[in-house]
Amino acid sequence: MRAQLLEANQRTSPTPTYISPQQRQETTKTIATEKRISVEEYQGISNQSDYVPVRAHIRNGKPVRAHYRRKPGK
Repeated sequence: MRAQLLEANQRTSPTPTYISPQQRQETTKTIATEKRISVEEYQGISNQSDYVPVRAHIRNGKPVRAHYRRKPGK
């Protein structure tokens, strides 16, 4: 009888899962506040709708890397 109760409790109770700090950082997205962020930083932010992409281009004879900038008026 006791063994049956223990078995039933083990089946119904959820197993607690441990999330390491590294896994938590991967799942938690930050909020960016800078005017200009890199492509890598853009992937890890939660407010992606506040930024617009800028393609890589040449400006005054010098290359500019692709990045994201804040939307105008923000």
